[in-house]
Amino acid sequence: MKYTIKAGVLYKNESQLALVRIKSALIGPQRKILSIADELLLTADARYLDESKASSGDVRNREYLLTDNENQLVGSACPGYADGDDPNVVGWPICRMPILL
Repeated sequence: MKYTIKAGVLYKNESQLALVRIKSALIGPQRKILSIADELLLTADARYLDESKASSGDVRNREYLLTDNENQLVGSACPGYADGDDPNVVGWPICRMPILL
């Protein structure tokens, strides 16, 4: 299945049917996922696992949370680095620009 997001509306590509609307908070990473009828379905948010490392840039310090409209946790995920991109091995900053030889 393929989907498209335009102006905060998620569409299913095959039918161009609008599925949900995604609204951002004024400040912070929180997103509200609303039905087309404007009912709250889910809330997506991100938090730091260690607030003292918030400015480190290390994505492993973040956790992404998805909660339902009763504030029950639906899912969570912690990102990582692809093989060969771990900053503990290759150092900081991670440069993803192609190298001309």
